[in-house]
Amino acid sequence: MTSEMIMIVDDDQDMREMLAMAVEETGYTPLKAQNGREALSLLDHHIPVLVLSDLMMPVMDGRRLYQAMQKHPIHRHVPFVVVSSFPPRLVMDNNMSPAAVIQKPFDLMTLIDTIEELLYRPPQQRGSNMSSTQLSTL
Repeated sequence: MTSEMIMIVDDDQDMREMLAMAVEETGYTPLKAQNGREALSLLDHHIPVLVLSDLMMPVMDGRRLYQAMQKHPIHRHVPFVVVSSFPPRLVMDNNMSPAAVIQKPFDLMTLIDTIEELLYRPPQQRGSNMSSTQLSTL
């Protein structure tokens, strides 16, 4: 596993754990937060290579987290992926321009492919750490 981190921001613990397992299987280290405010606190000490965030969360939602990150000179360059039950069109209508939108429920291979495409892994290396058996158990 690499020391490169992918931040996972979701108020649903089961979703955070499922996303963390997928992140670990792709070779990255998960950094988990249960809302936008907690994520911003973690960003004071860590610079992830990518952020996976839900939109609807208590305390601070994903839209406000995205806006705060866009104002930061370093964090605005971190790809932000919305993982939400909202359709992509509604996310884009919400004055956001995330790197990608993954609509819940989603296929894990779609998630993995999106992460690896955004982080520029060659196609032959995508998902190479995860077998189809491991995928079906997530």
